[in-house]
Amino acid sequence: MGKPIDPTCRSFQVAIDVLSRPWTGLLLGLLHDGPLRFSELEERSCGVGAKTLSARLKDLEAREIIARRVEA
Repeated sequence: MGKPIDPTCRSFQVAIDVLSRPWTGLLLGLLHDGPLRFSELEERSCGVGAKTLSARLKDLEAREIIARRVEA
């Protein structure tokens, strides 16, 4: 039987998986200081298309790393 998996390593691998996705580190850095509207994120993340930005934000929300709040 194989060696048991250390939970710390599993957490590390999940973190690396999230951070290795294109633009994710940039987006997390931008959101570190507080919430931003989608248009603000789009403006500050020069080079990231709206489709990619939306996909990354949805992925981070699904992983419960960020929370989406809709405001008027």
